[in-house]
Amino acid sequence: MGDPEHPEVQGILGWGKGDVTALKGIEEVEALPDGEGQEIFVVAQTTFHIDKFKLVLALFKKEYHVSVINTICNATFERQSEAKGISWTIRRHGGDWWKQFI
Repeated sequence: MGDPEHPEVQGILGWGKGDVTALKGIEEVEALPDGEGQEIFVVAQTTFHIDKFKLVLALFKKEYHVSVINTICNATFERQSEAKGISWTIRRHGGDWWKQFI
């Protein structure tokens, strides 16, 4: 999962054997034909959004026999978690209260 034009994804694809594909997101996963239990192996670009990755895996598991390696970087996961926390704080307080910090 990730941007097919990104060097990291291209490098991963270069190591794959057989039918190898990079998908950008959920819409592309939903557009795949029925997997009928076919075995697949899923990895993610290290900066892929963790929540989207979990959703993608759930979609794959409906149709395929899935093997997964979570390759999302810990620092990326931490930044995404912090951003989610900040967005909830902003939503909770509403308005322009946050402008006092810039």
